Amino acid sequence: MTNAHNEDKVRNDHKRTALRNYIVHAVDALQPLRDGQHHNSFFKLDGDEALDYDTVVEYMTTKFNVAEVERSCAEKYLKALKLKDEITPDMVV
Repeated sequence: MTNAHNEDKVRNDHKRTALRNYIVHAVDALQPLRDGQHHNSFFKLDGDEALDYDTVVEYMTTKFNVAEVERSCAEKYLKALKLKDEITPDMVV
């Protein structure tokens, strides 16, 4: 998993293709082994090359959805949550 993560960092295209392929292959390979186990996680949670917090955080920060909303709605949302974020010109469509 770490190797896949590093391969994706080199590509720098934010698609995380190597990591996604690793996960798909890991799930397929472990599916028959999951019956009768004390847990059914297909991620390696401990030991060498286990999934770690930093990898999860970096992956999740590459995942976001862009939504178009009326500026007035965005301003109302920011005000209601008392957020200090500002709407910048590059955000306006």
